[in-house]
Amino acid sequence: MNTSKKIIKNQGIGNTKKSKTAIKQERVKVLFYLGIAAVAVVMAIMLYEWLKPKLLMTINDTKLYEADMMYDIFTQEQVGASYSSAGFDFWGQDLDQNGQVQSEDAKSAAMATAEQREVLYQEAMLSDYELTEEENTSVSEQVKTIRDSMTDEQKNMKGLDEESLTKIIEKDTIAARYKTDMISDLEIDYEKIKAGVKREDYRQYALQYYYVSTKKTDDQGESTDLSAAEKEKLKTEMTDLQKKAKKAKDFTTLVKEDNESGIQYNTNGLLDTDTTFISEKHCADIKKMKNGAITGVLEGDDGYYIVKMENNNSDEAYNNAVTQANQTEEEARFSAEYTMLVSNDYEVIRNQSQWDRVKIGTVTLSE
Repeated sequence: MNTSKKIIKNQGIGNTKKSKTAIKQERVKVLFYLGIAAVAVVMAIMLYEWLKPKLLMTINDTKLYEADMMYDIFTQEQVGASYSSAGFDFWGQDLDQNGQVQSEDAKSAAMATAEQREVLYQEAMLSDYELTEEENTSVSEQVKTIRDSMTDEQKNMKGLDEESLTKIIEKDTIAARYKTDMISDLEIDYEKIKAGVKREDYRQYALQYYYVSTKKTDDQGESTDLSAAEKEKLKTEMTDLQKKAKKAKDFTTLVKEDNESGIQYNTNGLLDTDTTFISEKHCADIKKMKNGAITGVLEGDDGYYIVKMENNNSDEAYNNAVTQANQTEEEARFSAEYTMLVSNDYEVIRNQSQWDRVKIGTVTLSE
């Protein structure tokens, strides 16, 4: 009797201890699974934040996501790609003493382009602008040209598909016309600008000439002089060509482009300030030539030349300088007008935290 009670008592004590241990284990398991769940939730939130569309800019009530600015990013990356080469980090190159690199400059350019396009487009819509038939044709041609330059991967990117790209080029076209109209309304004094460009500073001589090199390049890319015999042969050919040129009605078509000797036709807009064409002495003598005059065979450090004076007082450089001065004034006046417009009528918010996640050089280009 006592023995059985003792056994029952002992069994009871043992069961109680086992129950407490089990509870502890269950608590550990619960905490473990709660921890896993918490980590999963955090990771899910992080993944969602990373994958959800990046809101890069807000202009009044218009939201611009990464896809809306993909063409601007693509354009900047194409410029960088043209400078990049194996082992050269174009995007990491410093631009100024403040440490700004090419990638940041490209990002700023993309933002500025997208902002101005959207603002001018909205202004144009307020004035009921529409694409003309000619502009619609131009848009289609531009989209085709751009798409033809893309890889298959780029064509399938959100924002670079044909429909999205067409909408962006349409906006670009309307915004560009609105900008032109804004500039036309600024009443810029072009005559005053022209008067400020001195013609004598842009005296230019329009030349036509034939040239053949007296150098050769070896397999290592090193340049060396031709032999004396080789030079003499080329000089004889150029002498014959000079005689032919003096009698020819058309100076520009005297040799075939793929001739065996490598004689090339070219032109030069020689400025009065330039003293380096062929040599300093030859340059000075050429500037004294009358229109239509043809030199003999002139020898330079790099080859032989035959030069014809097409126009010893060309307006090309002067006209280009006037055009550049006009454009500089137009951009300065437009920039001031545009800044005032945005300040008065637009709220532009750039989402820097999202922009920081955009790594220029890797968005539309393969790393």
